[in-house]
Amino acid sequence: MRDSKTKNMNQNKYTEEEARVLVHRSLDEELNSAEQRALEAVLEQYPALKAERSDLRQMQQLFAQLHPVAQPDFAQQVAEAAMRSPAWYRPLVKSWSAVAAAACVAMILALGFIYYNSGTLETEALLGLEDIQLEDAYVFE
Repeated sequence: MRDSKTKNMNQNKYTEEEARVLVHRSLDEELNSAEQRALEAVLEQYPALKAERSDLRQMQQLFAQLHPVAQPDFAQQVAEAAMRSPAWYRPLVKSWSAVAAAACVAMILALGFIYYNSGTLETEALLGLEDIQLEDAYVFE
């Protein structure tokens, strides 16, 4: 498929969109000699693409300066450091049972409040929809 696009471009039968694809590819990968010649022809034919390519190259350079490439083993290093120092998760483990008990009490209180107010624990009551009438619905037009 790449060869057919290159042929089209070498015969000067390419659209602006095909030319834009070639320009973008030239920024992302190395072009072979035929594609490089086609790129030069494209840049001569479409000055706007030449300016766009220049802008994109400048943007690539700016991004390269702002965001250095991350270390590939960064996550592994963080995981190893966390496991070497268990002090950060000890308080979580110690308080886990208290947090779970508090969550259960809060859930029981919430369900009791809903049952007290609506007299049922049906889905409509849990979602607060038991008193909604058809007239309350708003129709978007």
